[in-house]
Amino acid sequence: MICMDRFVYLRVFEQKVQNALCLKHFKIGCICILLSFVVIDSYASTINDTILYRFSYSVKMRICDENKTQRDDEICVDIGERVIMCYSRWKSENRRLIDSVFSMGGNANDYQLIRQQKGFPSSAFEFQIYKNYPQNGTNCVIWESSKRLYYEENATIQQWEMLEGDTVILGYNCKKSQTFFRGRVWHVWYTMDIPISEGPWKLCGLPGMILKAEEGNGLFTFCCIGIKSHINEPLKPDVSNVVKSTYKKVQELMSLRWSDHERFKSVMGITMQIRDKGNKPLTRPKLTACLLEQ
Repeated sequence: MICMDRFVYLRVFEQKVQNALCLKHFKIGCICILLSFVVIDSYASTINDTILYRFSYSVKMRICDENKTQRDDEICVDIGERVIMCYSRWKSENRRLIDSVFSMGGNANDYQLIRQQKGFPSSAFEFQIYKNYPQNGTNCVIWESSKRLYYEENATIQQWEMLEGDTVILGYNCKKSQTFFRGRVWHVWYTMDIPISEGPWKLCGLPGMILKAEEGNGLFTFCCIGIKSHINEPLKPDVSNVVKSTYKKVQELMSLRWSDHERFKSVMGITMQIRDKGNKPLTRPKLTACLLEQ
């Protein structure tokens, strides 16, 4: 969360951002109980906020233990006056493409065909995270698969250990720190030149913005590739068509999708069958999901 008495210091940061942008191109950018989920039509608390800053990060993620190849994505961290939003830019643009195709009477196959023709990448980061929503000290987390499942949790400020290993990222001097969070060790590099105690995903709590975060075994990496100020766009949480869930159920579903995909489809109500070039149903091997949180 941004401390309001720090906005005067942020003016210096804004000037640095404008100078940096001249030199650096900103890249525009469970299981059975799930059947009892209730669709949430609206939140009791609605917030209208404004995006002040946008931090873009390149992402590399291991999806399953058996496949050593990492998938790419690009996420944005939008800083508002109260709410902080973290989301995949690729998934956001894919959703806009889906809405466009369906609004013109198309279907899922039409969307896949257009996406492939345009060469638009699929996203690996499947979360939308709203910090300080619906109230301060609470995170609203949405996991988007075939459905948009959401849960709320108390915000966690990690305990950090300072390490040697200073570096420079996007022209900012960064210090190194380490934490153990949700079953994984994280090494991060943060800059005190940007006095915002935030970072990618759920990482936060340092005396400056986290510009790079790397899981201890290199399974997940977030690296800042662009910073933009004076966005002045509405920051309004999108909680439309969400299905209430819990942290535990979402974790179970993420694992089930790889360990038993047919069971996952049954639980999630997925009827579409993917077929190979010979029109035979494709079957997935049983794999172990590599989760951000263990």
